[in-house]
Amino acid sequence: MKLLNDQNVITQYKEQIHKKYPIEMTALEWRSFSPGECIYEQGFPLPFLSFLVKGKVKIHTTSEEGKQLIVAFNKPIELFGDVELIQQVDTLHTIEAVTPVYIAILPLAIARSWRKDTVFNEVLLQSISRKFLTKSSTLSFHLLHEADVKLASYLPCSMTIKD
Repeated sequence: MKLLNDQNVITQYKEQIHKKYPIEMTALEWRSFSPGECIYEQGFPLPFLSFLVKGKVKIHTTSEEGKQLIVAFNKPIELFGDVELIQQVDTLHTIEAVTPVYIAILPLAIARSWRKDTVFNEVLLQSISRKFLTKSSTLSFHLLHEADVKLASYLPCSMTIKD
């Protein structure tokens, strides 16, 4: 993780964030991550809230058997740490940079103090509800696909399914 110092780039990213999340920009700190670098690690305390402003990240979880299960790939502009902040739990997933990534960091102490603000709570609600809708649609698709695959596995080999 490196400090991002280019003020022209930061100004551009501030505008992008503010269009989607109407928050105070002066509290944000700017960082860059290299491909493969870990931004959040599953099971550890939430270090900060972050806004992905450039690049692509992989979100994954590790099963009890040690298998890495990909949850999603995200592109800008996305908020991370919102669920953990609200639920006061450790980080649910590992988030890793896939490409060079720039993020705006909101220190946890400030995020907690902003929880008293209705505008910030609306930002959290919008972010979490958007994630819920996306995950629900994806899960429904995968569950329906799995039903088709399971049904096909019960059919005799000589039978074929035609569209």
